[in-house]
Amino acid sequence: MLSGWLNSVKVVLGFVEVALALKFFSQADMVAHWNILKYELFLGLWIVVAILTGLYIFGFIKFPHDSPVKKRGWFRLSFGALFIAFGIYLATGFTYNEKYDTFNSLSLLSGLAPPVGYSWTYKKDCPHNLDCEHDYLAALERAKREGKPLLLDFTGYACVNCRKMEEHVWIKPEVLSRLEKDFIVVSLYVDDRKEPPVELQEVYTSMKT
Repeated sequence: MLSGWLNSVKVVLGFVEVALALKFFSQADMVAHWNILKYELFLGLWIVVAILTGLYIFGFIKFPHDSPVKKRGWFRLSFGALFIAFGIYLATGFTYNEKYDTFNSLSLLSGLAPPVGYSWTYKKDCPHNLDCEHDYLAALERAKREGKPLLLDFTGYACVNCRKMEEHVWIKPEVLSRLEKDFIVVSLYVDDRKEPPVELQEVYTSMKT
């Protein structure tokens, strides 16, 4: 049988693995367009995991191989409080952002959580409520019609750096203002598994030398 502290480490890491499994499942959910693990459900499950981890560390939750918690030292209390505080921080992700008509994105979860627009409550097809396009040809026609340059945003549903770019760089007023007024933004998802229309599909052959 594992010693008490080692078993506690194992259980805490188990909670962390559950949270990370939800992260990877959310990416698969977006890529495959299952629409199961939306922002609200993902964030809610992470809050539950964080709170349960904190309660376990405090000794309020026990598993069969756990030793009795006879004393809650400063390390146990501090570590448990850290998870509880993280759960409270996650809950602030449900606050409403009036400017963009969506939830407030959490900087610590940038690239981990689904984008706030992937939501049941405040569904948005583009970051920060931008009037962007997702079809290159339609975007090209619009750019010609409005006389604006076309900004190609090669992105991905499972792209961590793309979320960081949107949530840390695009959000800056001087950047967002130009994206809104000076460009036609077309976001092209390179990991999208949706089949393109038949009329847009082409067969390419290469000649071996």
